[in-house]
Amino acid sequence: MHYLNRNIRYRCEEEYILICDCRNLMDYELPLCYWPLLEALQKGYDEINPMGLMNEKELIEDFVKMGIISNKPGDISILNTDVWSILSYSENEFMIK
Repeated sequence: MHYLNRNIRYRCEEEYILICDCRNLMDYELPLCYWPLLEALQKGYDEINPMGLMNEKELIEDFVKMGIISNKPGDISILNTDVWSILSYSENEFMIK
């Protein structure tokens, strides 16, 4: 069984699904056709009953590598514990009053 990690949020936009990894400050986009798969992952997805989506198995494998899903419900997988290192700005860009 695969489950979405509890730090993952997703929502449906007009032309895509926006997935946010709130723990690591990363955003991903998916085609709308994968909405049922995300709903299934929220509840617990068993690969024995595939949903028939294109590249579904590859997507599941990528999600595991990226830390978006795990084998335990509510599990936290951390890709980058130092989230500040991935930001594209430095503190010197802000004015201190």
